[in-house]
Amino acid sequence: MFNNLPLLAQVTRLHFLRAHALLSEVGIHPGQYPLLELLHSSQGMSQHEIARKLIIKPSTLTVMLKRLERDGMVDKQRDPNDKRIFRIYLSPLGEEVLADGNRQFMRLEEELYQGFSSSDHETFKNLVTLMRNNLLTSLDKEGQWCPS
Repeated sequence: MFNNLPLLAQVTRLHFLRAHALLSEVGIHPGQYPLLELLHSSQGMSQHEIARKLIIKPSTLTVMLKRLERDGMVDKQRDPNDKRIFRIYLSPLGEEVLADGNRQFMRLEEELYQGFSSSDHETFKNLVTLMRNNLLTSLDKEGQWCPS
């Protein structure tokens, strides 16, 4: 398939493809899932705050929000103290879709870790956490998280 890629890149790509298939069954794209999760835990964030938290370009977020608003999953409200800012909220439909997405991600996790012992799973989790932290440190040093 793409054996010329490093193993982690292959796993990342396959994870994305599987997530795309599972999440499309509930009507969302893999890129929308983290946004719904963030809004579930932090209602009323500004678009600027969301883009920074998700490490995405503001223009990318704008497109995502337009689609989610069109589909009734998020609501935008003007900030009462600063009319230039919109606050973003997860709608009741968005909550339902997120719950469905969570079930799909649980299914993906079960598929992903099939055949892992508890010890293997814990070791893998620790190693991937270390890799994530290494990359976060590198990004911090360079000072540019999201290409413009």
